Amino acid sequence: MKTLQEVTLPLEQMELDLAAEQSKRAVLQAQRDDEGRRIDRQIAVETAEAELTRLEDELAELGSAPEALPVTAVSQPATHADAP
Repeated sequence: MKTLQEVTLPLEQMELDLAAEQSKRAVLQAQRDDEGRRIDRQIAVETAEAELTRLEDELAELGSAPEALPVTAVSQPATHADAP
């Protein structure tokens, strides 16, 4: 009985404490990983929004400045009436 109280039970308690600590660490690591993924997604969304704004601004500039778009003549196929 003395061995049980002095050795076995304290050893089992230490093992249970260690398992509980490992579980806590695993939960904390999972939470950090989730937070990291959330931040990565947020950065991706903000980057996409910035790119969309840039493209919208670029389109607006092109729409408000028609001289920025080169106008090329469309060549028509020659017809018999055009022949000399």
